[in-house]
Amino acid sequence: MGAAAATPATTYRIASAALAGGLINAAINGALGWAMVPAGATLALWGLPGLALDVAAMCFGIAFGTGIGVTPILRSQAATGRVVAPPVSRFWRDGFANWPAGNLQRALNLGLLSTLVFAPPGLLLLWLGLTGLGLDGLDEAGTASFKAGFGLVHGAIVTPIIGLGALLGPRPDSERVTPPE
Repeated sequence: MGAAAATPATTYRIASAALAGGLINAAINGALGWAMVPAGATLALWGLPGLALDVAAMCFGIAFGTGIGVTPILRSQAATGRVVAPPVSRFWRDGFANWPAGNLQRALNLGLLSTLVFAPPGLLLLWLGLTGLGLDGLDEAGTASFKAGFGLVHGAIVTPIIGLGALLGPRPDSERVTPPE
């Protein structure tokens, strides 16, 4: 019996990351939406507690959680040669080079940036869509559906970007990978 053949590296697949990130975040946020509204009650769209505040919290939480979870996994896979970044433009490479190397700082920054970028359109959707329909709150099924849908779209957008950043961005000195010659 000879030594096992080395498994060739897999190129990071953006579409697969988007699908997985979207589905995972839809499931998590749908379940949270179901759990946060007592049976027979409604969650107000505006106010505290309310769905508007939850949109901002989802924007932060999805990006932060993805950053905390995905970055170490992909860095580990890259370090062992199991995954490599796809070819990307210089724009993306230069952008990722400026990300913080530390995972916690990176995840916090991603959460804040995601909230700034995605909460306003999410709140606009809430205002135009649900308030426009004359709704002032959602029951547990409505809250779960809204949160699952928002989590699906948001997760599908941010997960591939965060994954690319994990592969192409700077790493703490303890995780530096020396490219083969």
